[in-house]
Amino acid sequence: MNSTRPRQSASTPSSDAVATIRAFNRFYTEAVQVLDDEHLGSGLTFGQARVLYEIRAIGPIDMQTLRLQLDLDAGYLSRTLSALKRAGLVRIDASAEDRRAKRVALTPKGTRKVALLSGRSDSVVSRWLAPLDSAAQTRLVAAMKEIQSLLSAHIEITPASPNSPEAQACLSAYCAELDARFP
Repeated sequence: MNSTRPRQSASTPSSDAVATIRAFNRFYTEAVQVLDDEHLGSGLTFGQARVLYEIRAIGPIDMQTLRLQLDLDAGYLSRTLSALKRAGLVRIDASAEDRRAKRVALTPKGTRKVALLSGRSDSVVSRWLAPLDSAAQTRLVAAMKEIQSLLSAHIEITPASPNSPEAQACLSAYCAELDARFP
């Protein structure tokens, strides 16, 4: 089993550390309006918007791979995709490789909705950053990168079949990243 970095010895977190992180989580989920009925005035919940964003980022994807990619309960994902399909934002078809598997893709309306959400999200983040001077913006971005790095430190890389849903999700995300960087 390979690891992305050497494992550090674990220690028991202090109750102050746990309380501080929980307070930050409450602050941040309120800031990004996770619990609002409509995310960014889109008519979608935060969860629906997140699923749409992932489909756009990865491209057409089978439902099982999407479920694993987002670590979602199969029932929750099914209900979310059904709602998105009723809204005309995604289409769900049988996979060409395995007719039992379902593939999900954005419709043109879904692509426009993700673009709208991305623009509104960029505006929200820009409003957060606007009152900060350049040095404070740099510190905030560095702190967020550090949080992401520290919370991702437990990731381990292990060999997998290239045909596994996990490997396919990684390959799809990799190709989407290349497409985004090099149109």
